[in-house]
Amino acid sequence: PPVPVAPSSGGHPLGTLAATRSPVHCVAQGNPCMPPPKRSTSAWDLAKHGLKVGFGTDVERAVLKATNFDEVTPKEKHVRYLLGVLQLERVHGPVTPAKCVLDLLLKRLHEKSWVVVLKTLIVYHRLIREGSQTFVLHLYGATAQTFSLRTFSDRTTPETATFSSIVRSYAIYLEEKLCTWRTYQKVLEPSLSGSHPLKHMKPKELMETLQDIQNLINALQGVEFPGKALENPVPRAAFELLLHDNLKLYVLCNEGVLALLECFFKMDEKQARQGVKVYHTFVQQAEAFRKAGEDVPSNLSKIVAQGPSKSMMDLVPTLGKYVESLSRGEERPDLSGLIRKQKAAQGSGMGPPEDSESEDEQKKKEEDEDEDEEDEEEEEEEEEEV
Repeated sequence: PPVPVAPSSGGHPLGTLAATRSPVHCVAQGNPCMPPPKRSTSAWDLAKHGLKVGFGTDVERAVLKATNFDEVTPKEKHVRYLLGVLQLERVHGPVTPAKCVLDLLLKRLHEKSWVVVLKTLIVYHRLIREGSQTFVLHLYGATAQTFSLRTFSDRTTPETATFSSIVRSYAIYLEEKLCTWRTYQKVLEPSLSGSHPLKHMKPKELMETLQDIQNLINALQGVEFPGKALENPVPRAAFELLLHDNLKLYVLCNEGVLALLECFFKMDEKQARQGVKVYHTFVQQAEAFRKAGEDVPSNLSKIVAQGPSKSMMDLVPTLGKYVESLSRGEERPDLSGLIRKQKAAQGSGMGPPEDSESEDEQKKKEEDEDEDEEDEEEEEEEEEEV
């Protein structure tokens, strides 16, 4: 605590009153004997390398408000702002907007509240899906450091312990997603020409690729929302992002399985047995996907509700019997007609998922727009206080 100085010629240059004031008050009053207030590191870094301090401050404000302690979905306005920041890839010096955003989000992952950490993971997920490749590459280089949340635990209440399990499994999925993206970027992001890389792969490469994508789906479907977790807006926002990712991966695996069925009769026994396993896993994951989307109305509901057809499920034992006939050296049964019929059934209505917004997302945007004026007033008041 500050020690009062008696008024004398050798006392405090500003007198007893100044000596007894707190450091913050002295700085606010312009006391030359006190050090200047410390600004945020990211703001100063950006200023040194050619960006205004206000830019860094706005980035920090957007990150803090998108990942605050309120049990609501990260506000769309702040997420859109961060997405816009990531498009500014050229900055003087080594500091880039992507690196700045990553550093700020990483600090939020060190919080002990499940709300802050889960909302931060949701923002990460949005930026991975919709942000620049520069951001994804930066994030990939720091994946192990960023998503090392296997020991995260918020045990404030029994309910927070449940939400902590969602945080841990969600972080594992995002880590797996980045690693898979790095290896199979061309497969996960096919060209708009309509020619999918999976269609031109040889059987061995095709099955290895499908198995890695199925491992990613396992990590995704391993994020469980027990009890009434989806009644909370924050876990629900994470669930909807996961559902959308699951749909894209489902469509991708469907393309791969169709290519697999096309070359199935050209495989030897070992490859055919592995192909049956891949197809069986595809059917099981499709059924889990259908069950996961039953309770959540969205623009994906129509496709989710389809799930695996009975013919898809019946084809698994048929393919198994075919492989057994190969192992016994019997004459190969002619299943080409059945395969053509199944390919036609699986291929119908399985185009790429539309990126149209769900009703919930539209409502969120409308609510955000309604609250923009209130936020601007709050920001003006904060600036006046500062």
